Amino acid sequence: MYSEFLNEYITDVQYFEGFIGAFGTILSFIYFRRVLKLRNMSVVVGLSFLMTWILRKSLMNLYVNLRNDTENKYNVNIMNNEMKGVNLYILFIILVTSVLVYNVALKKISYVSKLVYVFFIAFFYFFVKQ
Repeated sequence: MYSEFLNEYITDVQYFEGFIGAFGTILSFIYFRRVLKLRNMSVVVGLSFLMTWILRKSLMNLYVNLRNDTENKYNVNIMNNEMKGVNLYILFIILVTSVLVYNVALKKISYVSKLVYVFFIAFFYFFVKQ
């Protein structure tokens, strides 16, 4: 619906790359602050940038390979409905990010924030869905 209009300004690959960048930032912050318990913020920020960059590049390569799959070797049959591998990958990233965001929150997440997040996820999925 809107994807043809928005494709003039931002492509699905660029949009997904932004989402993966946010995912990598959350994941790296959790890892360095909570798992390794680093307290020096300059070290955390530097290492988080590096980890985010590596995650973004590797996950984007996987996304582009799934998106350009012409042989349909990554497609999955779920209850006699064939689902493209790239759509499963997108849904997996959304699910993992949602769980991480909910578990990272230091205080209760407001309903407005949850609605904004759901809107962003819905817009994101319908924009990049193949």
